Parts: sequence; C-alpha cells; structure tokens
Amino acid sequence: MKKTALILLLSCGILGYAEAQEKQERVVENNVSTWTISNDKESLKITIKGNVSIAENDKRIASISNKGAIKFSKNGEKLEVYNDNRGNIVYEVNGRIKESLNGNEEALLQSCIQSMIRNGVDAKARTERIFAKGGTAAVLQEVDRLENDFSRSQYLNNLLKLKISPKDADKIITNLDQTIKSDFYKAEVLTAAMKQATRDTNLYSSYLNVVRSIKSDFYQHETLKKLINQDLTEDQQARVIEIAQSMKSDYYQAELYKSLSNNQNIGAEGFKQTMRLVGGMKSDFYKAEVVKSLIKNNPKNIDWKVLIAETNQIKSDFYQTEVLKQIISKAPQANKLKDQLYESAKNIKSNHYQGEVLRAITAL
Repeated sequence: MKKTALILLLSCGILGYAEAQEKQERVVENNVSTWTISNDKESLKITIKGNVSIAENDKRIASISNKGAIKFSKNGEKLEVYNDNRGNIVYEVNGRIKESLNGNEEALLQSCIQSMIRNGVDAKARTERIFAKGGTAAVLQEVDRLENDFSRSQYLNNLLKLKISPKDADKIITNLDQTIKSDFYKAEVLTAAMKQATRDTNLYSSYLNVVRSIKSDFYQHETLKKLINQDLTEDQQARVIEIAQSMKSDYYQAELYKSLSNNQNIGAEGFKQTMRLVGGMKSDFYKAEVVKSLIKNNPKNIDWKVLIAETNQIKSDFYQTEVLKQIISKAPQANKLKDQLYESAKNIKSNHYQGEVLRAITAL
C-alpha cells in the first residue's frame, strides 16, 4: 500500500525561550501520530497508534484501541503503553512490564500524558469534561497552556460545538488573533463558529476582524463564504468588500464578490466599495465579472452614472462592450443616460465593438 505522510511544523523553525531553544514537529502517517520535541535541556518523542483516551483525572490512560499503543521517550528513558487485547492497559518502562510504578516511572508517565494533552490528544473528551466543571473560562484557561495552533484549534472547535453563550463565542473569536497564528487553523475555528452562530452582529463583526488578519487569499475567501450566507448589515457587507480589496488575487476577489452579490442586497456603501474593488483589479475579465454580478443581482442601489464612468477602467474592448450592453439593458430609464453612454463608447477602439454599443444606445 502506498504510504502518505503529512508533516506539520508546529513551530516555524526555532522558537526562542528564556534559556532554551525548542523545536517541535508533528508527523501523521497511516493513523500513527509522532511528536518530536527537542531543546537545550531535554529531548522527547511520542508516537501514538490508534485511538487513545486519557482518564478523567489526567493521571492514567483510560483506553487504547486494539493494536494501538503509546511510545514515549525522554532523555533516554522509554515508556510504552498498550492494550493487551483483553481490555487491560499495560505499562512498560525501559522494556519491563510494570504492575506498579515507582516515583521516577510515575514521573515519566505524567510527563508523557502532559505532553499528549499539550499536543491535543483526546481533545474532544477533555474539552467536554473541563467545560462541565468550569464552563467556557476553564476551557480557555486550558487552551492557554497548549503548545501549538493545532492543539488550540482542537479545543476551540470542540468548545464552539457546546452550548456556550453568544457572548462567550464572541470572546473566543475576538481573541483568536492572539490565540492562533496559523491561517489554516484560524479558518478552522472561524468555520466552527459560523456553524453554530445565530444572527449576532457582534460575532459577525469580530469574525470580520479576524478574517482581515488572515494573509492567505484562499483562507480569507473560504471563511468569508461561510459568513455571507448570513443576514449581514450594510456595514458588514461593505467590510466584506473592503477585505476583498486587500486580496492579491483577482480570481478570489471576483469569486468572493459574486457569492456576496448572490446572497445579499448590496447597499449604497457596498456599491461605493464595489467601485473601489473594481478600480484596483488588474484583470479586465474579473472586473467585468464583478460589475455584471452587481448589475444582475443588486440594481437598486447602483449609481448608474458612476458605474458607466468606471467602465472606462476596463481596457479590453470586448469586456467593456459586454458591460456597457448590460447597463443599457438593465438600467432603469437608460435613455436618460445616453450622453454618458456615448462618451464611454468613444473609448472603445474596435469599430466592431463600438458599433455594437452605439446600436444598443440608439435603440433606447
């Protein structure tokens, strides 16, 4: 069977600490997870095969799936925990099966369990237990001591699935920039938040603040797609378009705008931001896509004179012609816009395409 491996660097390069430099790496391959952590003071490695549950007191392994195992090494000491296939959990230290653990062996086990916790093992069950005892605040306190974005996102995703208040959900999203740095894991948490959200203006605004901080056009697009299916205020619509303006890719700008236009009634401020979006795009094709979507889905708040003037930013005769013809066919009282339409038609260099626009204007 062909093997596939996913390597996630949980810290970018070397992270500096007070007296130690630490490097972490997580590898997932064929249902086996391996963490390697090294710094100036210690070196440890955890390999987990199968499903593992941690006991409620965080002191023992509650269960391991059949043929599953935990292998842990720290500074030369080795611990293995596995299921003997008869329902018993076996602890093996430095190659010897142990009925009970002495002080050093117990410390090795606790180091293993705490490393597992900090790296997100059994996150769903632990989130539910911590929430049942101390609510949202207790879970967020636990998140603060986790070691990487992957682990933090697991706890936050599971917390957002529980019955938390809109105020608590807003707090999670408001602080997300400080909690998680990775665009990928930010997007995961935002998606989880939106799945649980009812209409909440504060949450949507906090959501938009986090999306603005995401550097990847792809993840900005993916997270905003979840939001624009909701009932947004005019201000929130305009903020979505402002975020689209910051994207580097014309493709994602246009795709996001078309989704927004299909789902929302774009207001007057949204129209102004749309014009700024079109003015900053490089591709005439995508400029035309945005304008055509605006005309098709949201004609009520269009300032038609401003829109006609904006078509002069389209350099392609073909795409300018397409847009002007759509304006002529869709604008209310288009016959009152003839003079401006004629002026825009003069910018078309091709006699063929200019003729198409002039004939459409004449027919008004």
